[in-house]
Amino acid sequence: MKQADAPYPGASLLSEFIRKVGVTKTAAARKIGAHPVSVSHWLMGRSFPSHRSRSDIESWTNGAVPASSWPPLPERHKQALIRVPIYPKSQAETDLQRVRDMHPGLPTARITQRALEIGLGKLAKLEEDLVPQPDEAA
Repeated sequence: MKQADAPYPGASLLSEFIRKVGVTKTAAARKIGAHPVSVSHWLMGRSFPSHRSRSDIESWTNGAVPASSWPPLPERHKQALIRVPIYPKSQAETDLQRVRDMHPGLPTARITQRALEIGLGKLAKLEEDLVPQPDEAA
């Protein structure tokens, strides 16, 4: 796909900006906080930046390459934007102590791993509750 044919000008705007400021793709990638190969793929139209990268590009270019200049991301990327509440440290400490009490002879590394598994299970449950479920009546 040629950049000129693309309905979204993000790639050509970014390419033009990089050329105008006189930096390499690698230097641009560092400024954006992305991998140089990713930037190269964006410029060729092989892939598109994530929401976060789009925001970083817009900030770095002072609005010369707006986030809206890129195509919409697939639905699976929108799911990744759902924020899961942070597992509170106090809860992690409680879970860790619970595992220590249940398994007094277990090495610390195994206790920590088990407490982490308990915590991740709780996070998975929270995530399930946050993701909208299809209407069962339909």
